[in-house]
Amino acid sequence: MLEIGGLKASDVVQVRFSNLNDGVRAVAEGKVDSSISALGIGLVEEVNAMELIRFISLPNTEQANKVLARYGAGIVKSDPTAGVKGDTHVIGYPLELVSSTKVSEKTVYTMVKAWWDNLAELQTLHPLFKKWTKEHQALTNFTVPYHPGAIKFYKEVGVWTAKQEARSKEICS
Repeated sequence: MLEIGGLKASDVVQVRFSNLNDGVRAVAEGKVDSSISALGIGLVEEVNAMELIRFISLPNTEQANKVLARYGAGIVKSDPTAGVKGDTHVIGYPLELVSSTKVSEKTVYTMVKAWWDNLAELQTLHPLFKKWTKEHQALTNFTVPYHPGAIKFYKEVGVWTAKQEARSKEICS
């Protein structure tokens, strides 16, 4: 986000927190001027009730999107939620499942398959699921390796391509 704005980490005073929640609460407590957060999470609603907050809109430009593409993100227009006033462009990531490498291939395969097979139902449960499409499940600009169980499933349904395979080898080497 700093890079998009033409800044470097040395241009700001950094305050480190051990987790997202503490960083966001520190904004309302006046300990910091800003923090990274996610849209629509309960904590943002809580903090906004203590101190009105605003998400800062990022420039939705070709250059900004080139920077974000390196990190597996892109700029998306946010949905109305606490801290959002009007059109606000924020960094967006597709939804993701995160697991340990110790989780079995069979377990991850089964979870990904269930998500894939039941996507239409999931999309009725929460607005964020509407942004999660089958096309978003096997990204090519990922920065964290896919679990072997997920790769096996995506290969079976034909969405794991040579581009994903090359990216996987690149980040795992």
